Amino acid sequence: MKNLSKDLTPPQDRAQELLKGLAREIAFFVGSRERLITDVPGLLLSRRTAPTAPASVTYEPSLAVVAQGRKQASAEPTSSSTSRATC
Repeated sequence: MKNLSKDLTPPQDRAQELLKGLAREIAFFVGSRERLITDVPGLLLSRRTAPTAPASVTYEPSLAVVAQGRKQASAEPTSSSTSRATC
């Protein structure tokens, strides 16, 4: 009888594999641009290859998925830093 436990990938490893795949797909679709507004309403793909200077922006309620690296957002007097998702 085959040992099924050897064939199962731990959830954390699987999550990391999925994030790496997502980062590759984003890089493919965005290409050399930094952002791509898609045909899907409300879906924007962004890709940065180096840190950026602080920018003043207003966020609408949204979901941000950090597939690789990290993102930092500040709302005076507090700030928040988010790294690539881990499970």
